[in-house]
Amino acid sequence: MEATVIMATCYQSKKTFGIRSEKTNGTWHFTWAFSMDKSVAKREGYDSTTVKGSIVIDSDYPGCPYCKSGGFVQCGNCQNMVCWDNKNTQFKCPDCGNQGEVTVAESFDNIKGSGY
Repeated sequence: MEATVIMATCYQSKKTFGIRSEKTNGTWHFTWAFSMDKSVAKREGYDSTTVKGSIVIDSDYPGCPYCKSGGFVQCGNCQNMVCWDNKNTQFKCPDCGNQGEVTVAESFDNIKGSGY
C-alpha cells in the first residue's frame, strides 16, 4: 500500500490541513484529515506531494478539521485542494480568489499541495 498526505485549505477558515491518502488497487482513498501549519507541511515535503487518478472519500473520513465539510474541490486556477460542503454549486477559492461553478470529476490528472 502506498500512502501520502495532500495539503488542502478550509474554505471557511482559510486554514491549511492535511488529507491522508492511501492508494489501494489503483484508487486513492482519502482516509483522514488533520490540521497542519503551512511551515510544517513545507518542512515535511507535503507542499510538493502529487497524486493522479481516481479518488474515493473513505466512509470513515472525518471531513475538514475546521468546518467538518466531507467533500473537496480542486481549484481550476491554482490547482489547490479546498474542502467543500457538497451543497453549493458556486466556488470561490480561498487561496487565489478564482470563482466558478463546481463540476464533478471521478479522476484527476494532478492533485498536489503546491502553493502553500
